[in-house]
Amino acid sequence: MSRRLEVEPQRSGQPPAAPMPADPLAQSQVIAGAMAAAVVVYAVVAWVVVDLLGGEGLAGGLAAPVPGVLVVMAAAVLLVAPVVERRVLAPSRAGSRSAEDADGAASVVERYRLAKLVGFALREAAAVLGLVVGLTTGEPRWTWGIAAGTLLLMALAWPRAADLPPASGGGGDAAVERR
Repeated sequence: MSRRLEVEPQRSGQPPAAPMPADPLAQSQVIAGAMAAAVVVYAVVAWVVVDLLGGEGLAGGLAAPVPGVLVVMAAAVLLVAPVVERRVLAPSRAGSRSAEDADGAASVVERYRLAKLVGFALREAAAVLGLVVGLTTGEPRWTWGIAAGTLLLMALAWPRAADLPPASGGGGDAAVERR
């Protein structure tokens, strides 16, 4: 006799449940890689629009101080990203140590993943500012420079198992298998 796979009917209005990733760290690395790839795409877009298509600055360019202000903003975002990561990673002051222990390793891994996601999103935002400067000034070098700095800082902040904070609480399995 053959066995049939029975599928539970979905309740209307509810999306299907997403499967849990086997390795949450690997999922964070995939997301980080996608964000880094987007930064490369921004640099290519600036090159294509300005150099290949001859765009001299979209929408007539920006007023003289604006590109400089945007570059300073991009640099500030790149400097703030690791600070924000550390703040997200730190256990909340409102929660007690016992509440953190109750969540255990899963909570530590989730905070780490969220911290990395927020940090990488901020870094990517800096690259978007670089793209805006490059497209509006007609100088793709602005985009390339900010993209290069962004990629370097992304590489330095890459999610690694060794960077995971130790799981709180008693014995049990580690939050993520260290490689």
